[in-house]
Amino acid sequence: EQYAAELADRMWPRSVERVAWHAERGDRLVLVSASLALYARPAAQAMGFDEVVAVELETADGRFTGAMRGPNVHGPEKAVCLRALLGERRPEIWAYGNSAGDAAMLAMADRPHRVTRRGSVVEIDDERGGFPLGPVA
Repeated sequence: EQYAAELADRMWPRSVERVAWHAERGDRLVLVSASLALYARPAAQAMGFDEVVAVELETADGRFTGAMRGPNVHGPEKAVCLRALLGERRPEIWAYGNSAGDAAMLAMADRPHRVTRRGSVVEIDDERGGFPLGPVA
């Protein structure tokens, strides 16, 4: 939990501002991450996210087995997991990504955004570019 709190404190100010802006709008905030849910969930909750889709670890007798419980939420699997979470509901999706592994998730968004290495948020469109938005998974 301490590491999760430190993660929330290390986020780029613009990203934190954007999360707060979405929260003020009443948007449903879902973090989709290839990180371990063990620390992604508490960090996301500290930032105000409603839900987290991340890599879950299997446990047996109160100990981690080293295996994943569920999918590795990486690359195209992010879009698969988000689609499963949303089900038949299809709200307007604003998505933010900071790596090429986010391309499929960004491709399914109505408003895809790239978060740069310096924390700037750039809406992806044909003029400005960004990550190549491949096929939707």
